[in-house]
Amino acid sequence: MNRARRPRKALMTAIRFGWRGLRLAGCIATAGVVAAGCVSAEPRDRPPPKQPEWAKASALLVSTSFPEDTDGNGYLDTIGLTAYIFDDQFPGASIQVPGAFNFALNAPDGAPLAAWDLTPQETEAIVRVMPPGPGYVVRLSLLEKGTDRTDFRSAELHTTFTPVSGKAVRAKSLTVTIGRSGLRPAGSP
Repeated sequence: MNRARRPRKALMTAIRFGWRGLRLAGCIATAGVVAAGCVSAEPRDRPPPKQPEWAKASALLVSTSFPEDTDGNGYLDTIGLTAYIFDDQFPGASIQVPGAFNFALNAPDGAPLAAWDLTPQETEAIVRVMPPGPGYVVRLSLLEKGTDRTDFRSAELHTTFTPVSGKAVRAKSLTVTIGRSGLRPAGSP
């Protein structure tokens, strides 16, 4: 009698497992169809939020790339830099504001090494559309300010943006690498 019940119990277990499996497969298929509906072969670019007319500069974020030796003399001479201006009341994206930039490069002891001042017209010319919103992209060259030959290995870069109307904003100072690059130019001892 025990043997007679086994096939029936096995049949009931198979049916029960089959219904669960069928339900599970149905849920997975439904989730797959729903997820596929969220994906597009052509991603849509979402325009950044429109900047309000009342936006004012209240914060400045600056990032730099690793300095370059553009003249091949073994000294780093050009710093690539991107600056973003933000308004605390408009956190959706960076903003574009008419104004002027000042970049000051100081030695570790605070002595000035070089300074670059951009007029509002020059500042307008360096604006680029970036993922977080408008960004100001500039390359600062020590060669334009004299020489790239220095005994220092690092310097502090201070950035200030002064809007046409409103208060000046300063970015946190950045330490940048300058001086001998560690790579010797071809033909040097």
